[in-house]
Amino acid sequence: MVLGAQSFWTLDAVCHGILDDLVRQGRFAGDVIASIPIDRAGDLFLASRAYFIGDVVTDFTKIGGIRPVRDADRAEAFLRPYRGSKLSKIRTSSGNEKAHLTRYRLHAARTIFWLAEGDGARVAALFGNAGALGARRMEGYGRIASIRWEPSEESPLLDRNNAVRRPIPAEMAGMFGVEPCSPQGVDTWMPPYWERERQAVCFLPT
Repeated sequence: MVLGAQSFWTLDAVCHGILDDLVRQGRFAGDVIASIPIDRAGDLFLASRAYFIGDVVTDFTKIGGIRPVRDADRAEAFLRPYRGSKLSKIRTSSGNEKAHLTRYRLHAARTIFWLAEGDGARVAALFGNAGALGARRMEGYGRIASIRWEPSEESPLLDRNNAVRRPIPAEMAGMFGVEPCSPQGVDTWMPPYWERERQAVCFLPT
């Protein structure tokens, strides 16, 4: 399973990603966020972060947008003048040659589980439609071998030591009895998780 280096990968984020993929594939046309089959308290989904059993973690980096030497013989295809200059150059700040560096975390694990309140059967059905989860799934990572859901008495928000299981906005902490000494930081707490507008000061898992 490949994830962003800083991802808590909550179950609502996973469900949102699957539904978003289905929309892109023309297999779903509803409201993505409203269709996530997990209960909410206000706008906060009652779902934990991902937990990995027996995983081996490897950090790696993907670099893109750098022209290989073998392209030098057709440089005129991607070199172009910049802002009225007579000199051509490669622009790595934007466009087709934009350079990027993405940090990933590879989890080699046989089992991943979440805790949540909602419709377990519908979540399992979503996973069945996905086939694979996480980043770089089109490259063969994150294949789903089997899916199982079962009842639990555990809270999806707080563990037995009262530590948070997912990012919880500080302004909502009183609703759930979060200890004020819990670690805090700025994080996204509701989908779509790539939108910075969804960020707030949150109590964070450790």
